[in-house]
Amino acid sequence: MGSRSREPAKFADPQLLQKIDKLFACNVGQYVSLPQLVVVGDQSSGKSSVLEGVTGIAFPRDSGLCTRYATQIIFRRSTIKSTTVSIIHAPGTDHDTAKRLNDWNKTDIDLCDQEAFAEMISEVGDMMGIGEGKGTFSEHVLQIEIADPDQQHLSVIDVPGIFRTPSPDIGTTLEDIDIVRDMVKSYMENARSIMLVVVPSNIDIATQEILQMAENFDKDGQRTLGVLTKPDLIDPGAESTVIELLQGKRHKLRLGWTVLRNPGKQDLEDPSFDRNEAELNFFKTKKKWSEVDPDKKGASALRSKLQEVLTTHVRREFPSVRKEITQRLRAAQQSRDSLGPARDQLSDQRNYLTKIATEFYNITFSATRAQYDQDVFDENPVLRLATKVANRNASFERDMKQRGHLYQFSKGGSVDSHTHAEETDQDDKHSGDLPKDLEPENDADEKLSDAGEAFQHPTRKRENHLELYELMAPNFDIPEPQGNDIIAWLDKLHHDSRGLTLESFSSSLVPKAVKNQCSKWEMIAKGYISDVVSVTHKYILLLLRTVCPDDRVRDELFSVLLEKLLSKYEKAVKHVEFVIRVEASDPMTLNPHFGNTLEHVRQERKKSAVLKVANESPHKDEGDKWLLVNSIATAPLSNAQHTVQDLHDVLQSYYKTAQERFVDNVCMQGAVYHLIKGPDTPLRVFYPDLVNGLSDAQIERIAGEEMSTRNKRKSLNEEISGLQEGMKILA
Repeated sequence: MGSRSREPAKFADPQLLQKIDKLFACNVGQYVSLPQLVVVGDQSSGKSSVLEGVTGIAFPRDSGLCTRYATQIIFRRSTIKSTTVSIIHAPGTDHDTAKRLNDWNKTDIDLCDQEAFAEMISEVGDMMGIGEGKGTFSEHVLQIEIADPDQQHLSVIDVPGIFRTPSPDIGTTLEDIDIVRDMVKSYMENARSIMLVVVPSNIDIATQEILQMAENFDKDGQRTLGVLTKPDLIDPGAESTVIELLQGKRHKLRLGWTVLRNPGKQDLEDPSFDRNEAELNFFKTKKKWSEVDPDKKGASALRSKLQEVLTTHVRREFPSVRKEITQRLRAAQQSRDSLGPARDQLSDQRNYLTKIATEFYNITFSATRAQYDQDVFDENPVLRLATKVANRNASFERDMKQRGHLYQFSKGGSVDSHTHAEETDQDDKHSGDLPKDLEPENDADEKLSDAGEAFQHPTRKRENHLELYELMAPNFDIPEPQGNDIIAWLDKLHHDSRGLTLESFSSSLVPKAVKNQCSKWEMIAKGYISDVVSVTHKYILLLLRTVCPDDRVRDELFSVLLEKLLSKYEKAVKHVEFVIRVEASDPMTLNPHFGNTLEHVRQERKKSAVLKVANESPHKDEGDKWLLVNSIATAPLSNAQHTVQDLHDVLQSYYKTAQERFVDNVCMQGAVYHLIKGPDTPLRVFYPDLVNGLSDAQIERIAGEEMSTRNKRKSLNEEISGLQEGMKILA
């Protein structure tokens, strides 16, 4: 059944294989799965013997020096012979240990000198922290690189063998069982690993845990190469079971099976023992084994198979490795950028805060002038501050005109009572995903009162922020002005205050009438200024979130700003209260518009009276016009009626003048000057000058990086450095 042995394979792209090994050396494998050959098996499976057969390196067999860490062995063709031994530190190793391990190396070691080799292995254990009173296993990797003009390229990783029972003689524990199993799994689960699974021939493969683990990670058997050891220990007559595996008749693997003969203890003690000759003689002289295809038996056949498999595998995986490194590098750089610049030094921290403050200032400069050409205003319409305030100004003016008066003025001189459609800030609906306290609010004048009742015309259009609660006015429903009862109301006021002089209204009557007619101004104005404070505060919160994405820095910064912000808000509220008190004092105006309005109101009242009489009079002919005029002129009115009508006209004229003045003062002084555009607004609390005035301790507390952030930045820097080195290797 034997067939002619294949000629040694001629492998292309040795540079490609070297690039993969270099990627391992600069720890790229920590971030991106790399193509590799990994030898796995039980501790007693003959794994070390397989490695020796493939590599020609006889590792010391002292039980105290058995495999405690992964070992990568690299063969490459070079014009100069050399042997270099180094250590690749494990992922997550602290900086000092990593440097110490990376600096350690040995060159031109004679691996055939067992005593010198054993001493080096012992030194490696010390470097990795393995030994008495230390750890039993390590995740660091020992790398042995052998260069020779006659070498074909091959790279293979040997990992500790799994075991199920602790051995006090060599210091293994129950915990070590899981440590080794997890280490082996980490290599096997790499989808780019070719698994060299070592299984003893004299044991039923169905009982081999390592084979089951390989099947779990490689369900289709696409990257598993089986190696059978100890064929000389098979019971006579049972060879056919193993041969069926080699022939693919049972437990078929795409990469197939190969069988090796392991040297026995007696063989190893014989100085003249030649492993290759002994193995060749065994397979040639034993009838059953002589029938096996030559490329499926012996260490030489396995080595050729591994070279072929590895070359094909690397060539297939190389493009995707390059792509994944590029993507991973870009993602790591973006993650590092999201952390902002490093802030280890005080100067870095000041510069960081100054940059944030400058950006805050620049955006605010545009926001208060409605210059929305920056993308940030499209991404977060809530930042369109000037527009938000202008919309609230408009609704404040509308509330004052429609509902600011207690009574409707009488027909013939009434204010416009037309109800306008309520306006809504449509752009608020497009602000993206924001924290609940920064969600945009609909400008429609329909909100819930403090008691939960739905108000038709609330004084508040914005909800409170918790930290502003004590400053904010409560929410009220603004009632409709009372219908046509103003004359009756004024008549009662006059009746209750008339004196013994000629019929005229008392000097105290106008202030009293004005005070009552304007009694709703206070709640409307306080609701308005509370809303503008809320709009301003929301703007500051969102802009801080935009220019300072670091939650901890932003929270610390806000804690410094909050007291000053509250002070500025309080000034605005207090000023509006001052304007309210001024308007509540004795009526006064120097505005000539008052006189003009009064004259206009009186004329309108007379016109109304003429129209009323004309509509009710039976004299419709042109010739009867003098009768109509005479009837109007002689219409009887008492002194009290004349006085009440005059009082109504004065009240209506003054109300209109005072209302316009009040709306302007509250908007311009209370809101715009104290909150938006004045020299001492809340928007000026966080300026670059503030950063200059902070103490070193404050700067450190606000902008100093948390240890977790520093560690993350350090980890990302290491990753970026490794991946960039990887990109250079792949170039």
